[in-house]
Amino acid sequence: QLPQTIDDISVSWIEREAISAADVVWAPSKFIATSLLSEGVELPENVVVLKNAPPTLEHISNKHRELYGRRIEKSTSVINEIVFFGRLEMRKGPLLLIEALEQLSKKHRSMMKHIKVSFLGRDTPVDEWNPSYKEKIRQDFLSSTNLKNVNLSFLDNFDRDQAISYISDPHRLIVIPSLTENLPGTVYESIEFGANFIAADVGGIKEMIHADDADRCLFKPLPLTLATKLYEKLSEKHEDYKEVRHAETSTSIRSDIIAFHKQIH
Repeated sequence: QLPQTIDDISVSWIEREAISAADVVWAPSKFIATSLLSEGVELPENVVVLKNAPPTLEHISNKHRELYGRRIEKSTSVINEIVFFGRLEMRKGPLLLIEALEQLSKKHRSMMKHIKVSFLGRDTPVDEWNPSYKEKIRQDFLSSTNLKNVNLSFLDNFDRDQAISYISDPHRLIVIPSLTENLPGTVYESIEFGANFIAADVGGIKEMIHADDADRCLFKPLPLTLATKLYEKLSEKHEDYKEVRHAETSTSIRSDIIAFHKQIH
């Protein structure tokens, strides 16, 4: 996005100068460091790629894993709901998901007949003339020959605990179809709480996921690619399901951060 005001230009100049004058730059992902270079920012020689300290969520994670771990052991049909997870805005990809569902419904109408579709996230305006993305999405479903009869719901008033409980249910496939991202909290929470999820391979998302798990849960942000990944996940047998892991454990990240601070002091 281009600067809109003189203040935007001033802030951009100050940020660039602060980075180029620094002794050390700490970037939380290779993607962010590379993006700075592509934007013409002059980086110092010492650039350290080190993930941000993860939030302390272990007590919540254990509670939800205990609750939902028992469910998946007894489950015969893994998925009965597709859940978009993120704010309802263009860059988070809700329209990409709708296009993919269109393609999936055309080819596999019977598969979608018993699948509920939910949008979990805060509503935002489309533009100054359209105050609600939720209403745009609703109209897109109603105007679609293939999607108008889908069981559609919007969960735009959940707090964090409610959202975590919702994504942790193994019968729900969580979809994060962002068109652009850095290191989204939605992906971190999906991994941390054992969600059955897929995400767009954009920004720093791939760096958040264990290398052995990336192919199973990532897709290019294109309608056909997402439709193919949805089909794979909806066809997945219970015994083939595996949780996605973090690229690094929270313990190792915290240890690396402590070591980094000791080094520079």
